[in-house]
Parts: sequence; structure tokens; C-alpha cells
Amino acid sequence: MHWSWRAESAAAELEQLLAPLRRRLWWQQGAQLVLRTLCFALTALLVLAALAVGGLAPAPGAGLLLAMLAPLPVALAIALLRPPSLLATARCIDRYARLDERVGTAVELVCARASHPAARAQLADATARLRQLRPAEAVPLEGVRSDLLLTGGLALVSAGMVLLAG
Repeated sequence: MHWSWRAESAAAELEQLLAPLRRRLWWQQGAQLVLRTLCFALTALLVLAALAVGGLAPAPGAGLLLAMLAPLPVALAIALLRPPSLLATARCIDRYARLDERVGTAVELVCARASHPAARAQLADATARLRQLRPAEAVPLEGVRSDLLLTGGLALVSAGMVLLAG
């Protein structure tokens, strides 16, 4: 069979439904990468400041603080320049919304330009499920919130330890 205009419109609708979810997933993954990079830098700073308080190392200076934050712009650039693919988005939506690989399979079928009746049924089912999803339940941000809390806590503890180190 050949690829029909109906299949094209269903594929376009699937992509249209996935677009806002893809942007939300991109934001989620980017924020987590940046926050986790910052957590790593703050943890290293905390360890060095704790060693300085214990008299085992000199107090961290401004140069060392800047060097520890150097990976942060790299993480930000990676987060901005690497959006999730349509297939990766579909797989994440399947996992978060517990859709049993419906959306991922539909995207794979669209990419393969499959037009058999089972493919059309899969595509119709996936688009129907996506229409019912709210972005907040499809891509939850709880992980970002917990990373943000962890980063804030580490920042406060690290700042206190640096002040103690003198």
C-alpha cells in the first residue's frame, strides 16, 4: 500500500500533539542537567570548604569558585542545543503517562511510513490518548522541583561552610 493523505494528516496531528509535550520535556531535561551540574559543583565546594575548616586545606578562593562553576555554561549550552527527538519524546510520554508504548509505536510507524490497517489503528489510538493528556501529567516536573530544592540546600550549606573557612 502507499502512504495516503489520511495517514499524512494523522501523522501531522500526532506531531502537533507532541510539540508542546516535547518543549516541556526539553525544558525538564535541560533544567535537570543544569541543576545537577550545579549540585556537583556545590558539593565539591562544600568538601573543599569543610577541609579548610578542618585545617586540612587552604580556604577556597575566588579563582577556585569560578573554576568549579565552569561546567555550568557547558551544561546550559548542551541543554539548549539538544532538544529531545520526536521518538524520545513519545517514549517519555509513554513512560510518564503509562501508555504502554502506544505513542512510541505510533511515531515509529509514522517514521516508517506504514499504512496498513493496524498502523492506522495504532496512530488513531495514540492521537486519541494524546488528546486526553494534560501536559502536566504527561511530563511531570517533580524531578525538577526536587533538584531545585537540593541545589538550594547545597548552596546554603556550601555558603555557610565557605564563610566558616574564612
